[in-house]
Amino acid sequence: SLASAAFKQTKVKTQAKRQQKNNPWFNWHARNAKRELRKATNITSQFPSSTLIREKFYRVKRNYKKLLKKCEKEYFEHLNKDIEDGKVLNWQSFKKLKQHKTNKLDFDSTDMKQFETFFRDLYSD
Repeated sequence: SLASAAFKQTKVKTQAKRQQKNNPWFNWHARNAKRELRKATNITSQFPSSTLIREKFYRVKRNYKKLLKKCEKEYFEHLNKDIEDGKVLNWQSFKKLKQHKTNKLDFDSTDMKQFETFFRDLYSD
């Protein structure tokens, strides 16, 4: 009737909660380390002048970053090993491994030699 039609029109639309996409190597250990980092951050913000607490915060932060790098490395090593051994011929896994970017800069001796000659010529009289 009229009341039910009015009720349908006044319903409030709720927004869907966004879920953060986690990396596949973000495992249980990484989650616990993130919790510890968050706790250390909160304590440090409560007592910003304490050097002891600040040092502990930086130690926890350094350990967290090390753990993330280690987890990522282990994940991709395991993925690579499975593909090389032929245990898994999964194209999705292969794409993940292929899309993984490493931040390594490869320098060879010719690049360094060109760099050296360029600056030697630039500053020579």
